[in-house]
Amino acid sequence: MRGEPQKADRDNNGLITKEELAAQLSDYGRSKSSSSGSSGGSITPSSNSGTSNSGTSLGSRNASTRTYGNSGGSSAGGPRKTYRFLAPVERLPKGLPDWFTRSDADGDGQVAMAEFSSSWNDSKVAEFAGWDRNGDGLITPKEALVPRP
Repeated sequence: MRGEPQKADRDNNGLITKEELAAQLSDYGRSKSSSSGSSGGSITPSSNSGTSNSGTSLGSRNASTRTYGNSGGSSAGGPRKTYRFLAPVERLPKGLPDWFTRSDADGDGQVAMAEFSSSWNDSKVAEFAGWDRNGDGLITPKEALVPRP
């Protein structure tokens, strides 16, 4: 984000949610469209900046920490605020079976067939199919939380 990302954190909890990002981008788009007549060229946000994909891509980044200085070019210094995006594995719901986090090798918050087992037989296929309720080849946290019959 350019400018002052701390403005997007509307509840000042140190995290920027998709909703807060969408509101910030909406405000940014309105301010640029109303001030574009005063500059030589008009500046518009990119075509996907208002979509939920924008928030999702930020949210799906690996956990990283970004530190931003004070705004306005003040040389007085002051405390720096850190904004951190949570990794998918950090957003997993509580109560997941232990095998779920162990099997999620790439940390994307879901278990693919290749992660579930390296050797397959009829019983492994049946076990995977029992967890993969919608048959899409991925076991999501929601599917793993539902007790199996």
